[in-house]
Amino acid sequence: MKALYLPCAVGLVLLLVSGGTAQTSSAKATPPKAKQSQSAVKTKLPEWKALVEQAGTARKQGNASKARALLEKAYRVAPAGQEKAQVAFEIAALCEQQKAYDEARRWYLESIFAAPKGPLTTQARQKMRELPDSRRPTAAGATSTGGGTRPQKSR
Repeated sequence: MKALYLPCAVGLVLLLVSGGTAQTSSAKATPPKAKQSQSAVKTKLPEWKALVEQAGTARKQGNASKARALLEKAYRVAPAGQEKAQVAFEIAALCEQQKAYDEARRWYLESIFAAPKGPLTTQARQKMRELPDSRRPTAAGATSTGGGTRPQKSR
């Protein structure tokens, strides 16, 4: 029994020593993540995410048309599912901000169709309910039942 104990202990010590040196040499080979440049991090993003970020920057700078074009390109290249729904929701919000309510409604629907059981579905439905309906102008006296108000005849 003692004959097996010594070789096992020596093997364990050698394993620990070799594992420790391999770890330190690999730690020196890669730079810490905090020191990596932001451009290196951005190149790792999928194309559609990079386009969404660029659109956000353009939107903050007040260039809504550029933001919309970038978001539509991101929508075309985004993978199906939740990612596509997220981009469609962003486009809808941008359209709503520009008061293009019919376009906003269409993009909210796209968001719902892209991920029917996704987390944005409830929000998209609520946003669609809140949008003004351009097909029924309320300023002309139309009611929710479709009828208008009649002016009173003077006697």
